Amino acid sequence: MKEKAAFHVNGYLGLLGAIIIGLISLWLMFVGFTRNFPVLLTIGIILSRNVNLS
Repeated sequence: MKEKAAFHVNGYLGLLGAIIIGLISLWLMFVGFTRNFPVLLTIGIILSRNVNLS
C-alpha cells in the first residue's frame, strides 16, 4: 500500500513540475519575443519542447 501512495505522490510532483516548467517556458518565450531577446525565446522554446505531460 505504501508503494501505491508513493506512486501517487511522485505523479503529482511530476505533474506540478511539468506545469511549473511549462509556465516558465511560456514566460521566457513572451519576454524573448516582446523585448527582442532571441536567446530567451530559444530557451523558452527548448524548455517547452522538453515538457512531457503524458
